[in-house]
Amino acid sequence: ENKALEYLPEKVKQCAIRHAALYGGNINEIRLRCNGPVSLTIGNENIPIPVLTDEEDIRETVSKLCDNSLYAHSDTIREGYIITSEGMRVGVCGRAVMNKEKISAVYDISSVVIRIPRRVEGAGDTVYKIISDSEFLSGVLIWSVPGGGKTTLIRELCTKLSEGEDLRRVSVIDTRYEICAGMNFKGTVDV
Repeated sequence: ENKALEYLPEKVKQCAIRHAALYGGNINEIRLRCNGPVSLTIGNENIPIPVLTDEEDIRETVSKLCDNSLYAHSDTIREGYIITSEGMRVGVCGRAVMNKEKISAVYDISSVVIRIPRRVEGAGDTVYKIISDSEFLSGVLIWSVPGGGKTTLIRELCTKLSEGEDLRRVSVIDTRYEICAGMNFKGTVDV
């Protein structure tokens, strides 16, 4: 959470810290909209905070997220996200340049959504038991509404399978950096 806050303009950062303390929880998501209020997701609650962001605030945030190199992140920005140096995935929205029905570039970024990955130990225990009881011969389909914890469950399940009592080889193909965001090599999350 602290690393995510460092990407924000100071006025947004301080207001977010105050509101997180008021609502007694960890921030799960930070949403910035150009000329709109900032909102936080704490638990399952969306909390608008009394600070507005303008074009300069968005530009400053995006620049920090990209380590001051938009060009180095142009491929993922075109896909709608930025990966920070810590592995945090940030959604972006702006104006698209189209080339033969494909997006070739995104400019004038107008909104940023920072999702803060967290480890929830034990989240994969039930699914691990189901897989283990079938002697690791069955697959599992994981489905949920947005925000239901699919990524968290998969992250924990991968950790348990690769470090558990019945150790398995685990290969994670995570082309959009959603599952492994913020994880170090021991399966713990650095946020």
